[in-house]
Amino acid sequence: MSRREIDVGQFIELLGSLWASKNPRIQDYACNLYADKLATLDLLMDEIDDEELKEDLKLIRNMLKVKGEALWIMQSDVLTNLAIKTGRRTRVVKVGR
Repeated sequence: MSRREIDVGQFIELLGSLWASKNPRIQDYACNLYADKLATLDLLMDEIDDEELKEDLKLIRNMLKVKGEALWIMQSDVLTNLAIKTGRRTRVVKVGR
């Protein structure tokens, strides 16, 4: 691969990483069936001045984040579930040519 050729997978990963670095909330929305609800709560919390209410909304948001991720995992395919369950990254080692 020449220096000018682009690996599409790496490019998409880079774009996602850049987006998440500009807005950390985006990571919470990924792989979450309640992403729309999380976004709504984020918008509400940005507009509310009452700190006690904000804390309550943060608690609700955290609960929805956990449940939305669990629901997403339940609906994902077997290989994704196995990868999550094992929790390991494997390295590919090339031996010889």
